[in-house]
Amino acid sequence: MEKFFNSDKSWTAKSEGIAEQIHEIKLLCKKLMEDNYLEEALKPFEEKYGDVELFKIVDHKIEHNVDEDIISEHRECGKLADRNREEDKNMLFDLLKLNIENFWD
Repeated sequence: MEKFFNSDKSWTAKSEGIAEQIHEIKLLCKKLMEDNYLEEALKPFEEKYGDVELFKIVDHKIEHNVDEDIISEHRECGKLADRNREEDKNMLFDLLKLNIENFWD
């Protein structure tokens, strides 16, 4: 569809804008499918602490290898990843809701 609206076969005067909308939707779908939100959110944490082992299991019990502040920072990365994923889903559905009627010529 994006190629069609970027071609001279499209009849609508807004074809370039529609092609951009479709492109943005495709990028959001790809990002959501790849689901790299946690990896992205953890980058600053990993730069700060490296490849730290947060806990180990000993005798069926979890033992923390680091203090609670580091564990809390790690949890915040997970929450950030969840928020970013949710924002992208909302943006995708909002774009579809607003523009889907324009996607055929």
